[in-house]
This record gives sequence, structure tokens and C-alpha cells, in this order.
Amino acid sequence: MNNLRFALDKAFYYSWDEMKFFLLSVVISGFILAFRKWGLVDFNPDTALGDFLLYTLIFLIIFFVFVSAQKFIASNLGYRCKFKLWEFSPFIGLVITFISYGFIPFLYLGNVELERIEHLRLGHFRQHVNIKDLMVIGVAGPLAVMLFTLIILMPLYFSLKLELLRNAIIVSTLIIFFTSLPLPNTNGINVLLFSKTGWVVYFLFGLLLLVLIIP
Repeated sequence: MNNLRFALDKAFYYSWDEMKFFLLSVVISGFILAFRKWGLVDFNPDTALGDFLLYTLIFLIIFFVFVSAQKFIASNLGYRCKFKLWEFSPFIGLVITFISYGFIPFLYLGNVELERIEHLRLGHFRQHVNIKDLMVIGVAGPLAVMLFTLIILMPLYFSLKLELLRNAIIVSTLIIFFTSLPLPNTNGINVLLFSKTGWVVYFLFGLLLLVLIIP
């Protein structure tokens, strides 16, 4: 029970540095997602601002589920889990989005960094950080988003038919897909390093969702 309480506390704890990285990811991703809906000819500033705020809020909620699930599992495995954003990833995401005129809303998201909690790692076969734990923690994020989508977002959407919920399902799909890409400092590379099969399943599932859900 104490371990569960500890893991829950750590799942929702973000240091100031983590918060800066997290909010930067949220704001840039909100802009990238909103950019998909902005016309080049009939651009409306008021509509654009509304889209930006809407997608930023949606992304904030869903990506919080993603990272907090990773923090929760990491704490259970005896690690401190810190969210970090690669310094080049926002620039790369924005450039690809601009070049494609929003057709490819490239979400180059951050990754988590693990640090051992010595007394919690006692009794483990390998007390140091190992790639299997990186893989397990990496998979926790997309699984949490998938469950959040299947259990909460989709039933609400089918019953209420709200465009807001449809947009949230699209954002969930994009997060699952883009976090599966094995790029430097990404979640996908953590999974691939331990299991090629696990990564293929992760990537193909994200790609399938992308094809089925994204208009």
C-alpha cells in the first residue's frame, strides 16, 4: 500500500524543470495541431486562436495521462522518472509541419530520464537502470492513452457526438503514433532497444490507428 501511494504521488509530481519542458511540449504541439486547420487564403485570427487554445488544452490532458503513467510505473520499479525535451525536437517538429503545410503535424515529443532510488531497487536482479525497464516504462504511456481513449473518450463521443471529443481521439492517435517513432531521445527508441518485436507491434498499432481515425 505504501509503494502504491508513493507511486501515485510521484506520478503527479513534476519538478520546475520538468514543468518547463512539459509545458513547452504542450504549447508547441497545440500550435502544430491547430496549424492543420488553418487555411492559407481564408485565415481568420479569431478562429486560429480558438483552435490553438482548444488543441493545447486537449493535448495537455492526454499527454499528462501519457507521462504520468510512465512516472507511475517507473516509481513502482524503483526509479525517479523525469520528463525531458530534446532541445532540437521543437524546431524539427515545427519545420516539418510548416514544410508540409500542416499535412504532417509532426509531434517530436520528449522522453523520460530514469534515476535509481537505491532503497527501492534492493532485491532486483539488476539494481542499475536496464533497457527492459526502459521498455516497460516506455510502453506504459501509449497503453494508458489507449485505455483512456477506449474507456472514456470513445464512449463519450459515440453518445454525445461532440467535435471536441472527436478531436481528442485524433490527438490521442497522433500521440501514440509519433511517440512510437525510433528517433533520438524518443519513447520509441527505448522500446526498440529492448525488443524489436515489441516496437513493431507498438509502431504498427499506432500506424493502424492513424489510418483508421485521421481524416
